Formats: sequence, C-alpha cells, structure tokens
Amino acid sequence: MFEDTTPEARERYLRHLREMSPADRFLKMCRMNADARALKRAWLREKHPAASDEEIHIRLAALLYGRRAASILGPVPEDAVVPLDVERP
Repeated sequence: MFEDTTPEARERYLRHLREMSPADRFLKMCRMNADARALKRAWLREKHPAASDEEIHIRLAALLYGRRAASILGPVPEDAVVPLDVERP
C-alpha cells in the first residue's frame, strides 16, 4: 500500500488518520468511495460513449456487484466487465 511513500510520510498520514474523529474518518471513506465510483463511471462512459445513462448504471452495478445483482436493474450487456471473485461458482 505504501511502496512509493517514505516511512516519514507514511507515519504522518497514519498519525493524521488516528487524530481524526470516527465521524470524520467515515466521511473521508464515503468521499473516497464516491470518487472511486465517479472514476469507474467515467471509464465506462469513455469505453461506451453511445450507451444510455441506464446502461452505464447497469454496467457499473455489474462491475461492482456482479452480473446477477446487476440484472435486477435490467439486461446486463454481454461484454459488461464483472469482478472475478463475484462471478465464480
């Protein structure tokens, strides 16, 4: 996780996290999660520029939760990227 970080910078970062309140750490996690989803959505939009917003939503669900869970939202495109650990029998 910290291969490209000096030990001093790593410790400073960890100290900062320890000093945060639980509510602030939770908020930070929520923001990071939202940023990661936005990046995934942008990647899907770039990869499938003609896709509707609904299709991008389904593709994002397939990527995050697997084809079976995403199928609740609608038909999952055959070429949808899915997480390997979710699709294994």
